[in-house]
Amino acid sequence: GELFGFLGPNGAGKTTTIQMLIGLLKPTDGTALVNGYDIHEDLPNIKELIGVCPQEPAVFKHLSGKENIALFGNLHLMPKDE
Repeated sequence: GELFGFLGPNGAGKTTTIQMLIGLLKPTDGTALVNGYDIHEDLPNIKELIGVCPQEPAVFKHLSGKENIALFGNLHLMPKDE
């Protein structure tokens, strides 16, 4: 796998860009590709390839670490053996 950091000053559009790349926000115009997949047409394939670690914790505190990983893996259609 690879690790990628997305850095820039406050207000530069980092969060907005990432939200568009992972399908949380629909772009009003333009095109973007993630590893050759179009964000408008191939979002399921993109979700299988990437993960996002937001600044704020994105876990359910009532679940264990293993349960959180399993939950988010299931949401992204990851095979259980991964």
